[in-house]
Amino acid sequence: MSGPIEFCAIGNILFAVCLMVRRVPPPPPPPIQRRVAPTPPPIQRRVVPPPPPIQRRVAPPPPQPISYERRSPSPPPAGRA
Repeated sequence: MSGPIEFCAIGNILFAVCLMVRRVPPPPPPPIQRRVAPTPPPIQRRVVPPPPPIQRRVAPPPPQPISYERRSPSPPPAGRA
């Protein structure tokens, strides 16, 4: 029968072997060959024509304000300065 000391020694050896195995760098993984999905066709959006420009009815120019001052048709007399 194996005693507890031998059992521990076997465990330690296994533990050391596991540590050594872990320290060995794993081989590089093989390059993953991804199946390149075909590029989807570009989305063709329906081009909406721009709305026609809004033609505003141009308002007629406002009438000139009527001045109620009496305008003398003749120039002022030259005597006054």
